[in-house]
Amino acid sequence: MTLGTFTRKTLASLLLMAFGGWIVWLWLTLAGPTAGMSRFKTLEPLSIEGQAAAALPAGTVLYYDTGFAEGHSRYLAYFYHKGVIAQEALPKAFWPGQERISPLWLWNVDAEQAPAQTMTREDIVAAVKAGQLSRQELAAIVESLPR
Repeated sequence: MTLGTFTRKTLASLLLMAFGGWIVWLWLTLAGPTAGMSRFKTLEPLSIEGQAAAALPAGTVLYYDTGFAEGHSRYLAYFYHKGVIAQEALPKAFWPGQERISPLWLWNVDAEQAPAQTMTREDIVAAVKAGQLSRQELAAIVESLPR
């Protein structure tokens, strides 16, 4: 095999791989799980049913799935998770439409019930420099930090 033949074959292979990647991207964009779903960003936190302290923060992207005659709607959210999730396998559906979806309810969070905002490192440093924190308050903040 000559250098010219090797170069042509390598270039053709790279072009085919790039074209294949473009086809996969196009399929995921146009026919993926959220294709055709409208998406939006929440402007306020939403409380999750049955979870006292858990809430979706403002700015969470939700995908509108479907609306029901009863007046409520179903949305999808995607999360990243690192590590292994403790889980239980569910049986497969026997016929279409039997997905066994059991979504949780989301509720708007009242201003009085909104969880307190956590202080960032910059907030603490600015408060210490301004002399706004007492020694006891600073000690309480340090003790509450995860170890």
